[in-house]
Amino acid sequence: MVHRALIGGALAALAVSPATSGAAVVDILRAAAAVPGIGGLQQRYDAGRAAEESLRPLRAPGACGRALLLGRAAARRARESVEWLDHDPPRPDRGARALRLARGAAAALDLNACRGQTPRRIDPPPVPRPSLPVGADGPVSARRRNDAALAAQLQRISGGASIYVLDLTTGRRAGVAADRVRPAASTVKIGVMAAILRRYGARGSARFRHDVAAIGGWSSNAAAVRLVASLGGTAPIERAMYALGARRSAYAGTYAIGSAPALPRKRTTARDLGQMLATIHAAAIGDSSARSRSGLTRAAAGVLLDALLRSDRRGANRPLGAAALAGRPAAIKNGWLTGIRHTAVVLYTPAPRVVVVMTEGVSFAASDRIASRVHALVRRWP
Repeated sequence: MVHRALIGGALAALAVSPATSGAAVVDILRAAAAVPGIGGLQQRYDAGRAAEESLRPLRAPGACGRALLLGRAAARRARESVEWLDHDPPRPDRGARALRLARGAAAALDLNACRGQTPRRIDPPPVPRPSLPVGADGPVSARRRNDAALAAQLQRISGGASIYVLDLTTGRRAGVAADRVRPAASTVKIGVMAAILRRYGARGSARFRHDVAAIGGWSSNAAAVRLVASLGGTAPIERAMYALGARRSAYAGTYAIGSAPALPRKRTTARDLGQMLATIHAAAIGDSSARSRSGLTRAAAGVLLDALLRSDRRGANRPLGAAALAGRPAAIKNGWLTGIRHTAVVLYTPAPRVVVVMTEGVSFAASDRIASRVHALVRRWP
């Protein structure tokens, strides 16, 4: 409780005057570095991120500049000490090293060097734009036409999976059990990313940029929890998912570092995941209808799509059908729990197509084989 109170007081001071509250930053970092155990990891992450964003834009000459640099290093290490445990599998050795570095930097930090100075503020980082191959930003069809022949082929290889495929250029689609509601695992974190970008826009959400990238990159639980708290709860997330086209999805409860989400409370379907990705892609390339429906500006949708395009394809975040995706640009969101594996993709070659595969009760190897067969069919789809 001492750590929580100290962090809370320091955060309150930062909120009042981030440019002049050096003591508050030091309090945050030292308290964050001292937070013990699994139960304090989210506090440490939140404190590290708050200090990071407070110090990130500040620059000054001389001793003050060196102190600010050390503060940024301490904040980054405090955040990294949690992120190494937030990965699956966790890396406690690297987390412990980052925590030692955070504690050392926080102990040495003295922002009194900045007294009497007003550090200048630099502009926020530029808004990232998704890197799409030539032709991927062509017109998106608003029409949806069922492809019965492909659906029959998918049915034969489905193995009990839910599958949804959508060609974004022609509007042709096919699915197997596409509307079956399944545990969502981390796939509905798409809604968290969308909600923060709907509320703050591309530039206004700069202070959350790392968290959005962490969710897209390795499905960070710590980042998702921070964004949900910033949104004031889960209601904005469910509104964002609905605006993106999800009709049977729900986001309730929370995630925690080192634990699984409550199964019955987060749910989605293959069609919902596919429709959300399709809307994000369309908004990111400037489709006015998608921008209006989703509440995302083109730039905000681009930030979201860019985060998904940078998804780490290694380790537990390896997508189903990874071999078929090798060397090909794709926006990817995965979700997994014991016995559950889902991958939703916008694949950009040979043409922009959404592919969603959701499996339960089978091994990763079996799920991967199903997804690989789906991608093989989609690649031959005329």
